[in-house]
Amino acid sequence: MHKMMKDNDDEQACPSIAQLRGSHVEYAHVLANGKTFDDARRIAVRAGANVRLRVINMAGMTQFLVRYAAALEVRVIAIDGQWVKPAVVNATWVSVGQRFDCLVRTPADAAPGTEYVIAGVEEGDRDVRRAGIVLVVVPDTQDMDGTDHELIGSFANMSVFVDDAEAPGMMDLDQERLYEALEPLPPRPVDRVYNVTLARRGASRLMSNASYVTYPLAPYRPNPHPYRVRMGERVVLHLINESEDSHSMHLHGHLFQVVAIDGVPVANGAIRDTVLVPGGCRNVTVAFDADNPGVWAFHCHMLYHAAMGMFSTVEYFVD
Repeated sequence: MHKMMKDNDDEQACPSIAQLRGSHVEYAHVLANGKTFDDARRIAVRAGANVRLRVINMAGMTQFLVRYAAALEVRVIAIDGQWVKPAVVNATWVSVGQRFDCLVRTPADAAPGTEYVIAGVEEGDRDVRRAGIVLVVVPDTQDMDGTDHELIGSFANMSVFVDDAEAPGMMDLDQERLYEALEPLPPRPVDRVYNVTLARRGASRLMSNASYVTYPLAPYRPNPHPYRVRMGERVVLHLINESEDSHSMHLHGHLFQVVAIDGVPVANGAIRDTVLVPGGCRNVTVAFDADNPGVWAFHCHMLYHAAMGMFSTVEYFVD
């Protein structure tokens, strides 16, 4: 087994709780399907219907906690496009670049005109905003053919800001432990291990004490510090966050399985391609099979961090 210690040898103190910053970027608006919360899209549904909802976090720097009206029954069925064992939830965290699918069931006795709010609240402790959609129960006689079920009209009293008492705080990993892969990686020995430290040095963001930045329209510049793998290997990545920022780490061209959180094994973690590593010396371990030769981007999906150097590549040895 190859064990690659590409982390920073300099010891650093973990940031304190007061230093943790999560997203730390504020935008002018928070949107769901292009709409602010006070102009949320209203979607026609039947009473007692199962609605498949796909949530895609397309934000540049913001994690969201998606909250569902209490009367709705919600089961997460897929993470980053990969099936998981159905998990009953009343809210779901989604970090930048992550996706999840859930089945949302409306009450069978819901009267026509009943409205159920599904809202994504940006992470933070105060002055946080939300965006979302509204499911509106329509009569059984209403035509539901076709795919465009959006209704005309706005929902009254939809405050964009959330009371500080209802602010979700910062995204954590408790829910990550809840998800179980329906088709996990087959058991086999590990062939290669990398320690991947995620750090901040001034304005730069680093992976394993290195920074790789590419620019649009600029000539291609090979990555001088790639994570090299060989076709057919089982590869383990220890993602170790030494900074106060959260990092939503994304690997192109492959799917990985979450196998440990903060050093504690996860028996059957989700298969996915993006995982959040919270700030403050938190860590997540993932494993993948090297089965897709090429040069693949491996980076923080929080775009300011990627632009400041938290970007690398996984590259295959050419024998």
